[in-house]
Amino acid sequence: MQATARALGSTDARVALLRARCLQMLGDADGAAGEYRGLIREGREVAKAWFALLDIKTITLTAGEVRSIQRFASEPKRTFDEKLLLDFAMARIHEAAGEFDEALVCLERGNSSARSRRVWSASAHSQFVDKVADAFACRPAAHDQPDLGQEAIFVVSLPRSGSTLVEQILAAHPQVEGGSELSDLQAVIAAESNSRRKPFPDWVADADAHDWQRLGTDYLARTARWRHLRPIFTDKTPDNWKYVGAIGAMLPGAKVIDCRRDALETCWSCFKQLFAPGVAGFAYTFEDLASYWKDYLRLSTVWDTDRHCSYRIQSYEALAAHPTQQTAELLAFCGLPADERCLHPERAPRAIRTASSAQVREPIRNDTARAAAYGSRLARLVALLGSVRA
Repeated sequence: MQATARALGSTDARVALLRARCLQMLGDADGAAGEYRGLIREGREVAKAWFALLDIKTITLTAGEVRSIQRFASEPKRTFDEKLLLDFAMARIHEAAGEFDEALVCLERGNSSARSRRVWSASAHSQFVDKVADAFACRPAAHDQPDLGQEAIFVVSLPRSGSTLVEQILAAHPQVEGGSELSDLQAVIAAESNSRRKPFPDWVADADAHDWQRLGTDYLARTARWRHLRPIFTDKTPDNWKYVGAIGAMLPGAKVIDCRRDALETCWSCFKQLFAPGVAGFAYTFEDLASYWKDYLRLSTVWDTDRHCSYRIQSYEALAAHPTQQTAELLAFCGLPADERCLHPERAPRAIRTASSAQVREPIRNDTARAAAYGSRLARLVALLGSVRA
C-alpha cells in the first residue's frame, strides 16, 4: 500500500499533501515527512507542510529546520490560515525546547483563531447530555436477541485519551478488524430521528423492543464490510460515548470500552491539537474543555453504574504502566483468546486515520504526560476541572 501511495506522482502540491497523509496513515512516518519537507524546500503550501510535519508528533526537526520555520512564521505577510497552522506548529517547537511560556502564547493565540471559526455552545451540549441521561434512566425494553451485536466492539472516549492505542491492540488480534471512526451508529440514530420527526433522545421513550432490534440489525448491515475477513470489528468513534444507552438497547451483545485518561492531560492534549473543521468544537477554550469533560464524566458514570451494556473503563495510565496485564484484561473482557501479537500493537498492519497515527506505530510508552511541565501556567484549567480529575 505504501508503494501505491508513493506512485501517485503529481506536481500538484495538494496531491503531494494527500500522498503524504496516505503514507502517514499506512505507517510510513519517514516517507510522509519526506513529502512535507519536499514541499517546504520547493516553497509550495509551506504553512500546511510545516504544520503537518510537526503534527506527525514523532519527527524531530534539525536545528536548521527550526530556524527555517521560525523565519517563515515571523514574516508579516502570512494569511489568517497560515498563522493559525503556524501557531500550533510553533507551539510544538517551543515545547520541545522547554520554552513553555512561548508555547502557551502560541497555543492561546492559535486556539482563539480556531474558536472564531467554530460554533460551539457548552450549555447546549450539557443540556443534551442531561436529556440523554434522563431518557435512559429507565432501561429500554429488551428485545429477543440478547446476543445481537456480539461481533461489535465500540471504543468510546474523548479525543487524545488513548482510544487509538486500544483499537490498535485489538486490531492486532487475528479475530478483530479495526474499523476506526465509523459514522454508522450516528447515521442509524439520525435516520430514526428523521423518521419520527423528533431529535434524539426525545423519541427514546416511544421506542419498543422491536424498534431497538430493528435499529441494531440496521447498524450491523451497514457495518458488514468490516467483517468480510475477520468475525469481529471495532467502531472507534469517540463521540459514541453519548449513545451507549442506545448501543445497549440496539446491540445487547456488543462490548463498549470507555478509554479514560487523566482529565488535565486529556484537556491539555486537546488544547494542543488543531482538529479538522467541524470536529471537536469544544477544544479551543479551557472553559469549554472543562465543561465537556464534566459532561462526559457525568454520562459515563451513568453507563458504568447502570450497566446498560457490557462496559469497561480502560485507564490509559494503567495501560501504559502495565501493558501486559491490561492487555490480558482487555482481551478477556472482549471474549478474545490471548494472542502475543496484541502485546506489540505497533506492528499491526493497518491504516490509521487519527491524530495518533504515528504515535501508535511505536512501542507503548509510559512517559506521555505533558501537563506537569507547564506547572502553574495551567492553573486556570486545573481550577475549572476542579475535583473531576479521575
